[in-house]
Amino acid sequence: MAKLEQLNIQYQPGEDRLALRIRFGDDSEINLWLTRRYSKLLLSVLDSITHGGQPAEGAVSRQAQKAINEFQREAATSNADFSTEYKENASSHPLGKELVLVTRIQYTRLKEEMIKLTLGTDTDKNINLNLSQKLLHTLAKLIQVGAEKAEWALDAPGESPQKPGGKAAPKPLH
Repeated sequence: MAKLEQLNIQYQPGEDRLALRIRFGDDSEINLWLTRRYSKLLLSVLDSITHGGQPAEGAVSRQAQKAINEFQREAATSNADFSTEYKENASSHPLGKELVLVTRIQYTRLKEEMIKLTLGTDTDKNINLNLSQKLLHTLAKLIQVGAEKAEWALDAPGESPQKPGGKAAPKPLH
């Protein structure tokens, strides 16, 4: 597979899913569906990769850690191009033009701060993406923006939904 050129995420209300389109330098494109569940899982995986799942040194609270993580994400995506229109009409679609459902997420750490992110599909195909820290942060930001448009209220890992007034919402009893 050629070098990753563009990422695009759009909320599709009729499906209540995020459409993830990945464009490569050889004019090929992979089209994937992300459900709410897998969007949340992927955000958690990306957070774990980019922040090591460890609190920042000196962080005294979850709120402080969240601020540090957000600062790191903003720094990593500060020169990412979110304004260029996504290039339509790729000449090839290795998995077909129809969107394929993501059903598995794995990652492997590579050398030089690169990560191989593997997205498994319901058609038993794997998409392997070699991503830098910058691209990991960019993908996370795109998922967050898509989830906000979907009104999914995906909480960051380890957070509880907040009620007005700053108190955690009670957990339902089952």
